[in-house]
Amino acid sequence: MKQKSLKKNAVWNFLYAGTNILFPLVTTPYVTRVLGATNLGQVDFARSFVQWFVVFAAFGITTYGVRTISQVRDQKKIMSKVFSELFALNLLFSIGSFLLYLLFIFNNSSLRSELPLFVVMSLSIILNTVNIDWFYQGIEEYNYITNRNLIVKIISLILIFTFVRTPNDYILYGFISIIGIGASGFLNLIQSRKYVTITFKKLEFKNHLRPLVTFL
Repeated sequence: MKQKSLKKNAVWNFLYAGTNILFPLVTTPYVTRVLGATNLGQVDFARSFVQWFVVFAAFGITTYGVRTISQVRDQKKIMSKVFSELFALNLLFSIGSFLLYLLFIFNNSSLRSELPLFVVMSLSIILNTVNIDWFYQGIEEYNYITNRNLIVKIISLILIFTFVRTPNDYILYGFISIIGIGASGFLNLIQSRKYVTITFKKLEFKNHLRPLVTFL
C-alpha cells in the first residue's frame, strides 16, 4: 500500500479535529435556546451515561486496532484476517455491553421517567461496531475520514435545524446525534470493501485479548 505523506496526514488530522470542534459551536447555541437547559441536560446526561458502556463495547480496539492494522497494511490477506477478528470481537463486546445497559436502565427506577431517551441513546452502543475509524487510521486514509466526517456533520446540522423546533424535541435531537454515528459507520463498512474482505471463518482471538485488556 502506498505510503502516505506525513505532512498531508497532519493537515487532514487538523481538519478532522477542527470539524469536531466547530460542529458543537454551531449547534449548541441553537439547541440550548430551543430545548432549554433542562431538556438539553437530560440528553447530555444520557449521552455521558451511555458512553461508559461504549467504552467497554470498544474494549480498547479503537487504539489497539490502529497499531495492529498499520503493522499489516501492506499484506492484504493478513490485514483482512486481522480486521475480521477485531471486527468480530467488537461485535461481541458491543452486544454484551448493550445487554448489560438494557438490564441496568430497565431495573433502575431513577431512570424510568426518561426511559425512551435512554433507549434511543443505547443505539450508540451497537453502532459502535461499525465505527471503524481505527481501520482507516491504521491504513492512513485520513482524507477519507475527514471528508466523510464533514458530510455527515453537515447533514446532521440540517436535520437538527429542520426538525428540532420545540422543547419536546429533545429525544429527537438525541436520535439525530446517534444517526450521525450510524451513517458514518455504514459508510465506513461500504468503503472498507476496497481494502479488506470480511470473513467469520477460522478467526483467532487469543492473541488479541491480552493487549486489548491493556489498551482498555
